[in-house]
Parts: sequence; C-alpha cells; structure tokens
Amino acid sequence: MPDLRDALFADLDHELDATRQILAAVPWDRADWKPHDKSMPLGRLATHVATLPRFGTTALTTDGMDLAELRPPQDEVGSVDALLAVWDRESAALRDTLAGADDDGLGQEWSMTMNGHPVASGARHAVVRQWTLSHIAHHRGQLTVYLRLLDVPFPGVYGPSADDKARMASRQG
Repeated sequence: MPDLRDALFADLDHELDATRQILAAVPWDRADWKPHDKSMPLGRLATHVATLPRFGTTALTTDGMDLAELRPPQDEVGSVDALLAVWDRESAALRDTLAGADDDGLGQEWSMTMNGHPVASGARHAVVRQWTLSHIAHHRGQLTVYLRLLDVPFPGVYGPSADDKARMASRQG
C-alpha cells in the first residue's frame, strides 16, 4: 500500500516539469504586456508561478501563516534564465521537503489567517495540493492564454498543444 505522499503526489514531477516548459516559453521582452487592464503583466504572472512552490514548502515546514505578515518574494527576475533559476530552486526545495514528509506530518492541520482571522485550514497534504499545485495549474493556464494571444508557441501539458500538432503535421507533410 503506497504511503499518503506517494498516493497524493504521484503526478508532482509531471506537473512541475510541464510548468517549467511553459515558463521557458515566456517571451521576457514582453514582460510588461497584459491582455486587459485588470490582468497581471506577463512577467509578474510568470514570476508568481515561479515562486509558488515556496508556498508548499512553507506549508510542509510550518504550522501556519498569517497573510498580513507575508512579504512578497523579492526575486530579481529580468530574463527567462533568471525565471527558470527561481523555478528550479523553488520546485527542488518543494520536492526535497515533500520527499522527507511522512503520513503523520502530511495529515497535520495547517492554517492560513489574515490578522489572526481564519482564511483556510486543512491537512497539510490538502493545503499543498490546493494552494500550491492547483494554484500553479490555474496560473499556468493563464500563462498559456497569454502566450496564445501573443502567438508564442508552447508545448502541451496534458496532450499535444495546437503548436505540437502543427509541428507534427509539418514533419509528416
């Protein structure tokens, strides 16, 4: 019988690797571009995605977090290489921390508050899935929309993208 970590995070490597491929496609010369006035600029969105594994590491190593005390990451990201370096560092830390987790630790309650008022809580494994992996997938999806609107090719995540299909068709034709 697999332990909780292996059962719940069997797709971790696929999700992290797929996200890295999308981040690698970001055209940093368009970092200030955004599709709408209410949207985040491309560079800020990509940097947010690159730092999200840090939240999972925090959830696995602390009892909770008060968002009022949270300071945004101060990562200097001015290129795709720098973006990928942040991603590689943070996703490696998450992988390493999760590798050391056991069922007891993953089942412990973790809470997020704002000025001491509850925002969310749950077992650590659920917090990491929802607030890290699902959060990454959500923003990765936003990034693919940005890339499509900018006509930047990108690889598929759960099967071939339209760009992958076009490359395959051009090789066959």
